[in-house]
Amino acid sequence: MRENSKCQKNSVEKVKKGEADNVILCIIADENKKYFVHFINKKGNKFIDNTLGAGYKFIEYYYIRTIKKDEYDYVDEILEKTQIDILERVFFYKSILTN
Repeated sequence: MRENSKCQKNSVEKVKKGEADNVILCIIADENKKYFVHFINKKGNKFIDNTLGAGYKFIEYYYIRTIKKDEYDYVDEILEKTQIDILERVFFYKSILTN
């Protein structure tokens, strides 16, 4: 069940409650090919999106990494850093390809 729109907080909370095994950092692409940094859970071999709910059927997920338990208090910072890193890489490659 969705806790709120904070995917990073929802995913950590599910692990703390024992409802998931891991927090996964990923990139998602919606049906309009808009990309977002997102957090989901893994329980056993199954990936679970506790924020988007049924909307997951229209989303493509791209794994980045599993968040370590000692990083759970810093998921907001991880989200922000990942967003910045991705933007920097996109603009770097775009500048190389257009020059």
